[in-house]
Amino acid sequence: MSTSSNKVEYIIISDASENNLKKVSVKVPKEKFVVFSGVSGSGKSSLAMDVLNAEGKRLYLGLSTYARQFEEQAKPKLGSICGMGAPIAIDQKGFSRNPRSTVATITDIYDFLRVLFASIGDPHSPATGQIIKRQAATEVVEKVLSLPPDSNITFHALIAKNQKGDFRKELALLKKNGYRKFTIDGTQYDVDHLPILESNVVHTIKAVIGNLFLSEVSLAGKNKTAYHGLKEQIFSFVNTATRLSRGILELHIASPAQQPYEMILSQGFSCPVSGFTIEEPTPKMFSFNVPQGTCPECDGLGKESFFSRELVVPQPRLSLMEGAIHPWSAESKIVPESFRKKCVQVFRALSEKYSFDLATPFCDLPQKVQDIIFDGSRGELLRIQYSDGTRYTMIEEEFEGVIPFLEKRADAQTNTHLADELTKYRDVRNCKCCKGYRLNNKALHVKIAGIHIGELCQMSITEAIQWFKVLDGKLDEKKKQIAEQLIEEVIKRLLLLEEIGVGYLSLDRQAQTLSGGEGQRVKITRQVGSSLSGIVYVLDEPCAGAHEHDKHRIIDIICSLIKMGNSLLVVEHDLNIIRRADYVIDVGPGAGKAGGYVVATGTPNEIAECKESITGLYLSGERNIGCPSIRRTLNTDMLSIYGATAYNIKDVDIDIPCGVLTAITGVSGSGKSTFVELFYRAISNKINGVLTNSSLYKKITGVENVDKIIRIDQSPIGRTPRSNPATYINVFTQIRELYANLPDSIGNGYTAARFSFNIKGGRCEVCEGDGVIKVEMYFLPDVYIQCDACGGKRYNQDTLQIKWNGYSIADILELSVDEAMEAFANVPAIREKISLLQEVGLGYMQMGQSATTLSGGEAQRVKLSRELSKRAHITTLSLEKGGEEFSRSHTVYLLDEPSKGLHPEDVTKLIATINRLVDRGDTVVVVEHNMSIVAQADYVIDFGPGGGPKGGKVLCVGRPEDICKHPESVTGLYLREYLSRLSRTIEA
Repeated sequence: MSTSSNKVEYIIISDASENNLKKVSVKVPKEKFVVFSGVSGSGKSSLAMDVLNAEGKRLYLGLSTYARQFEEQAKPKLGSICGMGAPIAIDQKGFSRNPRSTVATITDIYDFLRVLFASIGDPHSPATGQIIKRQAATEVVEKVLSLPPDSNITFHALIAKNQKGDFRKELALLKKNGYRKFTIDGTQYDVDHLPILESNVVHTIKAVIGNLFLSEVSLAGKNKTAYHGLKEQIFSFVNTATRLSRGILELHIASPAQQPYEMILSQGFSCPVSGFTIEEPTPKMFSFNVPQGTCPECDGLGKESFFSRELVVPQPRLSLMEGAIHPWSAESKIVPESFRKKCVQVFRALSEKYSFDLATPFCDLPQKVQDIIFDGSRGELLRIQYSDGTRYTMIEEEFEGVIPFLEKRADAQTNTHLADELTKYRDVRNCKCCKGYRLNNKALHVKIAGIHIGELCQMSITEAIQWFKVLDGKLDEKKKQIAEQLIEEVIKRLLLLEEIGVGYLSLDRQAQTLSGGEGQRVKITRQVGSSLSGIVYVLDEPCAGAHEHDKHRIIDIICSLIKMGNSLLVVEHDLNIIRRADYVIDVGPGAGKAGGYVVATGTPNEIAECKESITGLYLSGERNIGCPSIRRTLNTDMLSIYGATAYNIKDVDIDIPCGVLTAITGVSGSGKSTFVELFYRAISNKINGVLTNSSLYKKITGVENVDKIIRIDQSPIGRTPRSNPATYINVFTQIRELYANLPDSIGNGYTAARFSFNIKGGRCEVCEGDGVIKVEMYFLPDVYIQCDACGGKRYNQDTLQIKWNGYSIADILELSVDEAMEAFANVPAIREKISLLQEVGLGYMQMGQSATTLSGGEAQRVKLSRELSKRAHITTLSLEKGGEEFSRSHTVYLLDEPSKGLHPEDVTKLIATINRLVDRGDTVVVVEHNMSIVAQADYVIDFGPGGGPKGGKVLCVGRPEDICKHPESVTGLYLREYLSRLSRTIEA
């Protein structure tokens, strides 16, 4: 019998040297909530993800005979690791860009729903809306035997019901099988005198399969032989109907007691009115990934591509002659110049036919004329005068229309470049066939309590919970018994999703549209719902992107993994979450080369007492971010949007002051990101004179106060290993030119192109400049293995021989930003650009770090540094011109949670960067949950009060101190706590 003393209580790491780690040896408690903390770039993610998770994954994949057929993953640089369990890493990287993945599918909820609908769903008739009830053969026979005595019954099998076709083959086969009489479109025909049917007309065809007389004697059952013979004959007719018409049997009944009438009986799921037939529902019927369930038009995607009027005419203030039809304008490469000349004659013919002035802006043309231009004249002929340069020819012809023209070009297009050009004019909408539900007609007519599976998945998680709670009262006892366990599993997972703070998401929300934080929380609920044990979970900032209101609930949920016998290792910066940990491993003390050591271990209180730990200084309150003593004055220039309406935002009026820092706040799902997206599109389109969807807002003012609007989000800066910070901020071009001007390069005839890893010449051709080789694992995630030919250097040996101050071009890419600052200390043009990466807190990052490895927050800060470099260039120009150039430039920057992934120490650098933009006269708008950033704002717009349907309203606006006073503002509650704690710390 084992005892607790034999249980391995720690994961023991020895001599870890991955990335910037300095031979780290540490004991990690098992089945505890362990936080890895430290400033950005200190090495905490290297220790948690690149050592613990990577080595654990390598060891466990090594047990798989399937995985061993591929190249072995590289072992992390460490001495040894003991006590490691099977790891599962849950990070903030987005899901695959597979449009078929939804919240319901990745949480396994959809699998349960498919089984549920197959088990207790009722097929419904699309014609009547009524439930289609199946009758067994014995029930059909009994129904016939219950008819009045002395009835003459003609039995018909329904061959076609309101279907187009000539049905020659079907009728010929029936004739061959001995069927002699038919009723076609209400008229009876003998087999030798059948009419020729028109194929483009709908027909209803019935085959006579027999006649029967119900005598009173036979029905009485006194003559058992006659009675049994009667039943056998009816059974025979029922079986024939099943074979010919999927169980639909039509009876034409004539009796002395009443007028002749018809009766329709169905043995299967067939509608007797419309002929709609459905098979026995199975889980596959409700899958949009297999033929049995998928919509035949959109192949289960729920969307279709179409040529958009708004994209075809992006600037409606232009007239036809000024190029309003963009694909036919001089800016487009779709049509040749000769075609554009013909367009002029067509436009003139249109103006004469429909009486409008060619100088009229397109948006002011009558709607009928706009429709004709887009869709064609539809039979009406135009008199068009064409010229070949020597003579004129008058032709009468129909105008095809811009949209049909583009569709025809797209269908016939084989030129990839032109196909890409045509794509610019396409948009996406719900599939007309399935209305966005992804499934075929049969699947969408199986319902539970009046709704089909597609309608259920369009509900938000919170709405779905309410639906399931009242479902029990709508089911009969048999269905309750069948569905009880399934419903219990679904509700358990739905409640977890709501508890973790994403109750506002719909079940059919595409996984690729989730933010990093939302995606991570959805992944967490899947793990909690799976009830695994003995796993080492490695989480990267699980509360990123969550409002303070949701964070403690998220931690409660992930801590439930520990109760199941799992270990929980979390990389985290949030001080409140660190305070809840059982154990903290603080890595540092600095970033990059200045980090890589375990500075302190222990409880949060023990870390707070460590003076060498920067995290500890913030935990103790000895160091804090602070709050501005004087806020900027709000000037009268405003960007105002009236009647904003999108998703849960309904008819909202909002003013954003220019020249200050504005924070957009609110709980998750309250509408803040929706508003910022709407605001960006509205302002951007207004500045560029592009038509905006009029349903998004009623009016917008103040655009004259800005020159451009730039959104700096957390999407990747690139999707291949070749994209990196150096190339993104355009400093690598200058570095390549520096190398090209070296004497050795000139002597060898090398140009700057030689030092590019994107083109042939100087790059390694084995990996094509990637430095890694992608290995497809098929049923496992793809992995990248270092290229053996170049050792990850990206370049061939001849290129690597060229050195500047002892550095090859590959060495430069391996330098951290801080190291590059020293290396280029005497090259001001390069150093200035690199310093901007350092300024936004990315000093630890490698110059050539692959874009695929950057977090969303890091990618956003790289983008921010590029914007700073542009502004620096404008400032230089303005100084040369007496400041006039700069004074005329006013940019609005939109930042989505810029503090995500930042240690408090790095947040101070971010705040300085933002203030630098604002102090130059620009407007910065941040969507933010971090109270230390919100406290810095000059103006706050708080959305709420809740998420989803409970949000979408502007709850309060004003200075941070004003938000604190609002009784309904959840943000105000936590902001008040933050400012109060800050005040106490300063006083102490």
